[in-house]
Amino acid sequence: MHDIRAIRDEPQRFIDGWTSRGASDAAALIDEILALDAKLRAAQTAGQDALARRNAASKAIGAAMGKKDMAEADRLKAEVEGLKGEIAAQEAVEAEAGKALRDLLAAQKNLAADDVPDGADEAGNVEVGVWGAPRRTGPAKDHADLGEAMGLLDFEAAAKMSGARFAVLKGGLARLERAIGQFMLDLQTEQHGYQEVAPPYLVRDEAMFGTGQLPKFEEDLFQIATPAFRAQLELTATADVLEQFNQSGEMMKRLVNVISDLGPEEHHTSEVRGEFAEYRKRTVELAEQSIEIIRRRNFLREQEGRQSFLIPTAEVSLTNLVRESILPEDDIATPMRLTALT
Repeated sequence: MHDIRAIRDEPQRFIDGWTSRGASDAAALIDEILALDAKLRAAQTAGQDALARRNAASKAIGAAMGKKDMAEADRLKAEVEGLKGEIAAQEAVEAEAGKALRDLLAAQKNLAADDVPDGADEAGNVEVGVWGAPRRTGPAKDHADLGEAMGLLDFEAAAKMSGARFAVLKGGLARLERAIGQFMLDLQTEQHGYQEVAPPYLVRDEAMFGTGQLPKFEEDLFQIATPAFRAQLELTATADVLEQFNQSGEMMKRLVNVISDLGPEEHHTSEVRGEFAEYRKRTVELAEQSIEIIRRRNFLREQEGRQSFLIPTAEVSLTNLVRESILPEDDIATPMRLTALT
């Protein structure tokens, strides 16, 4: 996720950087980004100004009432009502421009370092050095095949516990992974000036946004079934309840019409009374279920976007993920390298 402040300060750096990575018209893209940024900030300023004027007018109403100046009080009340609409309008513009700006920034590639060759993808890579010689005696075995053959990797057991894309490490391989992780932490913290952190394994979607995971790799991440997610599954399974309720209501109306045509209730047969009672009971049950579904849907709207993601092992960008969440505000601008065993 690019910092809009950096784009404001150095637009040409982003034009050059995105052009080197294959953007067709980076200058037009920068113009669009800055236009959205200006629209967003203008709406924020206008909204804040209207809010300040509304607050001042609200206070003045009390003063006018105290002086028995009803004409002035009425004028101020009308002004407050008008400002409410202006504030709402600016909030709508702010929300729309803010979302458009965030989506546009999230879709852009990162800027490459100065020594990285130009190119849109790995096809533009340049070989800068060679160590050793590639194996020529035949294709090398896959590490998964080697691990299973040596009894160090167990994909079947992992699948039973967690599903696909997991493996159980055993014996020496499990010990090797632990040792390599510890060696990395000790080396980076003791010799290279890194600060060790232990972030939570589960994070909300906004923490993963812009760290190299979201929005691009959302389908590849593991998500936790939150209450909102489980409620969504339940709603999917019972979505026909509302339709049944509507149908039952129509049947109730038809039954009432038939009973009305039959005349006074004392003339109704026991079959008609029983059928009417059954329809009424079923309609009440469906109405109660419908109310519960509406309550759950409201809950889902409140929880929208509140997913929990499992941090991918050895892939999370701790500088982005942890910096603004853990470091004190005064330290955010201080260059600091972070590392963790994930």
